[in-house]
Amino acid sequence: MKRIEAHKYWWLGENKQWFPDEETLIRLNYPRCFIRYKLEDAYFASFEDFFDCIAEVQWLDGEKPSIKEQEKF
Repeated sequence: MKRIEAHKYWWLGENKQWFPDEETLIRLNYPRCFIRYKLEDAYFASFEDFFDCIAEVQWLDGEKPSIKEQEKF
């Protein structure tokens, strides 16, 4: 498997007890965030479809980055 430096601080996880049909992406470098999404809709989706299946986004630093940073992110 080829290692990609940009993916180094991303973690993929799940909480099957509370959210059995969803997975989470956690970004551990700035801007740190937690993204929970519906599993069945995400894997083969276009960006727009994936964006629509996001169930929750939490910004872990306590404040939401600017719109420009969010778009880049």
